[in-house]
Amino acid sequence: MYVIVVLGVLVTIVSLAGAVPLDMFYAFGSQNGDKALKKGFRERSDRIRLEGGFNFLGSRFYNVWVLTDGYLAVDHLTDRFASEIKPFPSSGDGAIIAPYLADVDTSGVGSIYYRHIADPDDPTVMAISKDINDSNFKDLIGRGFHANMAIIATWHEVGYFHNHADKNNTFQVAVASDDIHTVAVFNYLDDGLNWYQADSDYYYDDADDEPEASPVQVGFNKGGDGGISFTLQRFTLTPNVTNLDKYSNRGKFGQWTFIVGDENVKEPSRPVGGTGTVDAAPVLDTPSSSTVTVVVGSPLTLSCTSRGSNPDTFTWR
Repeated sequence: MYVIVVLGVLVTIVSLAGAVPLDMFYAFGSQNGDKALKKGFRERSDRIRLEGGFNFLGSRFYNVWVLTDGYLAVDHLTDRFASEIKPFPSSGDGAIIAPYLADVDTSGVGSIYYRHIADPDDPTVMAISKDINDSNFKDLIGRGFHANMAIIATWHEVGYFHNHADKNNTFQVAVASDDIHTVAVFNYLDDGLNWYQADSDYYYDDADDEPEASPVQVGFNKGGDGGISFTLQRFTLTPNVTNLDKYSNRGKFGQWTFIVGDENVKEPSRPVGGTGTVDAAPVLDTPSSSTVTVVVGSPLTLSCTSRGSNPDTFTWR
């Protein structure tokens, strides 16, 4: 809990305990029927052929690959290092679903698992549907979401290029469809994101086209000339990306949910509560007026008391 006194106003910020622990990830591993990606860097799965296809950013696609570098390639294989993929929207890099697009290397540590499920009654498919229905998407009010297929990929304790094992990351993506809507869920392990920069000089900044350190992208890219993409701007291409486990767009810290079938990616209409922690004291904007602005990234329980007879007002976001 953070207790901060500003201009005579006591602002108490209560951070509720816990982000996404590993046992709250969707079931993964060989014991759950997953295939494992070959150890190393720049590896890729066999093509996952989806007979019915799924909608993604306004088009219908039928093929998916899982790649070492923290992303799914959609429609056709994008066989590149993460650092070779330009910032979204990237016209030449194809359709991409990226929970943590970075130069992953499992030569020394970590495993990558994936599977395709085509059974609407599978417990994992039902769990994904529940998380979406609990996320307060306006587009789904009154009808709900009931997936009939899903693709789950999990990067478990993975290292970074080149052959680094001193730090590791754990994250997961689930993509599911009910033939009309397509959704994506990104899960990040509590305190499970420990690196964001690999040994690479392939990345090029848009401004000067000079090589820079390899960053991390989080979001969705369609490719082609339409410029259709979506990123979590507060996190993508910044060191702040390692804090994704401490925030959420749906109130379950470490979990992010999206509707991705249309050209406009949709997030939940508002946070709906949940639990989580903040890694540092929030930034306070303290003007000379009676208003205190508490800037945080996720819903918290806030209470405010005043030394005067009237309660002070505050806003938070």
